[in-house]
Amino acid sequence: MLLPFFNWAQNTPVSNAILASWWAGALINIGHLLSLVFFVGGLLIINLRLLGVGITNQTVRQVATDARPWMIAGFCGLALTGVLQFLSLATRNYYNFNFWFKMTFLLISAIYTLTIWRSVVFNDKTMSEPGKAKLVGALSIGLWGLVVIAGRLIGLT
Repeated sequence: MLLPFFNWAQNTPVSNAILASWWAGALINIGHLLSLVFFVGGLLIINLRLLGVGITNQTVRQVATDARPWMIAGFCGLALTGVLQFLSLATRNYYNFNFWFKMTFLLISAIYTLTIWRSVVFNDKTMSEPGKAKLVGALSIGLWGLVVIAGRLIGLT
């Protein structure tokens, strides 16, 4: 059902330009990794605060507010470079289990982050329930960790 879309994506002018260039793919990968550092770095700082370690002299909300611009920039960079990576290897990705695993957990992680995680992080009373905060932070690390690991495995299969 989706294979025609993947074949179309593989044959777009953008995909052809990336595949024809010896340096475009490498630059896109570097951009993806740098964006990953910004996004996951910000996320990890906030989650460590939820776990009660790291920047403990600020509230969770303060840490999240400071990290938010880095996370947004990182996510935008990941989205842009991820689409470019997808276009250049779309048909191969269609048959790659790790691609589908990553996309599934990316969706689950994004929904979790925009709902449960966000409501806990931006609640001033979060640390009055340390068990809940720790669970939310640990689950966030686990979900996004699966996305990162699956992403790495895409290139190995």
